[in-house]
Amino acid sequence: MMSKDNVEDRANLAEVYYLKNGIVTRNEVKCLDMRPFGRQIASEIRKRGYESSCYLDPFLEGYSDYTGVLFDLKRYSIDDAINYLKENILNKFDF
Repeated sequence: MMSKDNVEDRANLAEVYYLKNGIVTRNEVKCLDMRPFGRQIASEIRKRGYESSCYLDPFLEGYSDYTGVLFDLKRYSIDDAINYLKENILNKFDF
């Protein structure tokens, strides 16, 4: 587990991108690649009053890597967030 200060620091960074883009991935906050840390960040964001925030850590078949995604349900649907990952973040298997 990350220390309380580390969670707060990363949540501060996530909050900036959440407000600006409505979506946060490992490109903005590296620890979203690790499920427990991503969940801690998402929990901290919700504690700050962002009740429409949603965190997913989907397994997407056909992709060689992983990231969690934190997003605003008022701006993105779950399908939109997954498509964002597919189009902008994740790498497809090239077999």
